[in-house]
Amino acid sequence: NGRQRYAGWGALRKLLYLDRVAPELADVPPPRAEGKTDVTTAEMEQTVEEMFREYHVDESHLIEELALDADLLDIFETGEGRPAAELLADHRRDLVDKVNYWTGVRRTLARALVDAVEQRLRELALVAAPERSRGQMVELTVYITTLAMTFLTGNRRLRHARKR
Repeated sequence: NGRQRYAGWGALRKLLYLDRVAPELADVPPPRAEGKTDVTTAEMEQTVEEMFREYHVDESHLIEELALDADLLDIFETGEGRPAAELLADHRRDLVDKVNYWTGVRRTLARALVDAVEQRLRELALVAAPERSRGQMVELTVYITTLAMTFLTGNRRLRHARKR
């Protein structure tokens, strides 16, 4: 069911290409039979997960003081409807990809922004109105992009909470 599972993904084209080419190359020896082993599994000292965590940049501390409530309450509403956090979760991957692409902020920062907004939407129990959910998602996308651009241009304090 790869065609259904990966519909709309760039990976589907690669998978279809492999389906076409693999039978033709099944009996062809590799151009380079063997290479030198860099590190054997016995010599490895950490798992892939441990290596990823070591190099994964956590940028959540950069946005921990963001004052999101007033803006999110302006975009979404309380009451009956689809949870706004759920709506955002459905579009998280595309949103992170597009904010990263169009603004140039690091993917880790774009992801941290989206995660922070999603968490706050959940905490505030905000909902998307069925007749306005598309517009609300557009507005939320513009809002998160604006937060990213504000950070990128160096005006990091523009949207932070004021200390009293």
